[in-house]
Amino acid sequence: MIIALLILKNATGLVAPAWGKWLSGILLLVFLAVALRINWAGLTGEGIVLPLVSAGYVLFDPILLAVTVLTASGFAGGSAVGRAWWYVLGGILLYYIANQAYTYLVFIKEYATGSPIDMGWLLGFGLIALAAVIIHNLIEEG
Repeated sequence: MIIALLILKNATGLVAPAWGKWLSGILLLVFLAVALRINWAGLTGEGIVLPLVSAGYVLFDPILLAVTVLTASGFAGGSAVGRAWWYVLGGILLYYIANQAYTYLVFIKEYATGSPIDMGWLLGFGLIALAAVIIHNLIEEG
């Protein structure tokens, strides 16, 4: 997803404004710190799989969020497509929160399938789908 967003940004010639670059950088650092704290037990865990999975959560979720902000800010200006991109950002944010909450609950052995945190993933993907429908409808309208 990160690579696809960067390709989209470059292919469309989007240029993120200064505030978008700053916000993206700040969010990257903040969410990286949060993910690092939550996933520390996994990063220092035994074996190969748990540290690798934890490293993925620590690195890729914050990077995805930052690149989404960078892309969405490039659409700033009040266009309908630009507004739809903020739904994508909201979806990625819910996805990030659900991932981190899931990891935390697993580490403290409190997670169970069907827990309320599972709604974070569903709502996140729902917002991304809503953005896709909005953009599709805009394209159909011409």
